[in-house]
Amino acid sequence: MRQIKFAAVFLILLVIAYSPHQSAWAQGKTILKVCVNNTTGDILSKKKCKSIETRLSESSYSQGSRIINVALNGAAHTTIQSALDAAAGATPTAANPVVIKVAPGTYSLSSEIVLADNVSLQGSGVDLTILSSTATTALSIGENSSLVDLTVASTSAEAGSVIVLVSNITNEAKLNNIKLTYSGASSIVTGVYANASTVRLSGVDVEMTAQSGAVAFGIDTISSATLNGEDIKITIVDGGSYGAYIRGGTTATLSDCEITLSTSTGNDTILGIKVSDTSSLFGQRLKVKATETATGVAEALQVNNATNVLIKDSYFETHGFANAAVYADGTGQLKLHNAVVVTTGSNPTLGTFDTGILSMGGGQLSGNSV
Repeated sequence: MRQIKFAAVFLILLVIAYSPHQSAWAQGKTILKVCVNNTTGDILSKKKCKSIETRLSESSYSQGSRIINVALNGAAHTTIQSALDAAAGATPTAANPVVIKVAPGTYSLSSEIVLADNVSLQGSGVDLTILSSTATTALSIGENSSLVDLTVASTSAEAGSVIVLVSNITNEAKLNNIKLTYSGASSIVTGVYANASTVRLSGVDVEMTAQSGAVAFGIDTISSATLNGEDIKITIVDGGSYGAYIRGGTTATLSDCEITLSTSTGNDTILGIKVSDTSSLFGQRLKVKATETATGVAEALQVNNATNVLIKDSYFETHGFANAAVYADGTGQLKLHNAVVVTTGSNPTLGTFDTGILSMGGGQLSGNSV
């Protein structure tokens, strides 16, 4: 029987507010957004809908913001800094922001890119627009700013290097559909550093290679920050590493995230997720794996004096010389629901629980030592 194949057609259904003077679409505000597969009639998941959401954000930019274009050739602005200077001259506001659209190409940067308040940077795609930076801090974000559709690649050798810095931001800063990479010789390096700020990450891919004895942080939050993250992938190879370090009174929500850490460079410690210092985390559909093949310590989840940690429908795995797949101590509460916890290696334990309180409902435990 002849088979007929139908190409999926995606419909974007929008319900928007309307005023006599200006529609919510023109204001860049969507009240309800649903992605539907026209062949099956199924409503797509948020993760599958991401690329379509990005196109919507681009449309809202073009209709609700002033645009400055950057290209390596043939544009009024051929450098990012030139476009930033032009944006500053336009006096951006929350009601009338500026978006810098960056054409495909690799843009070499030797100093920090500072996005002022109400200025956003939008590339042409993570594989098309690449900002290659040697600066200690590659890029920092202001109030009501965002990064969309680009890659920031850092090779800084300075201690305390940061790829994206979000500091003292009251209104939400956004990173959407971006890739952050690091391959330098810094002794301490961070992918996204949020200090006393509110930040939303969606479709963020962090790839880092650290040196032996160095420490790399995929995400680091401090000083009562607020972190909302979905569809995040963090991969760190070698050195000591923290996939997501949630500390300093941070309130964090993470969903659909994958963290993979591995090292073979000596007596290093790698922690997939660490929650400490009266911080809290709600996580769901997390996959965390920490592999230590030398003589260091590997832990997939560590909770230390956190306020409250609730994680659902997630997977934690460690392999190494001395490791605990889940480690909790100090005050606070850790709750795992429908979690899979796996550990292997020469000296493993599935869990070490000091004065922390563990509540586990459903799920599965397996490993060399229970």
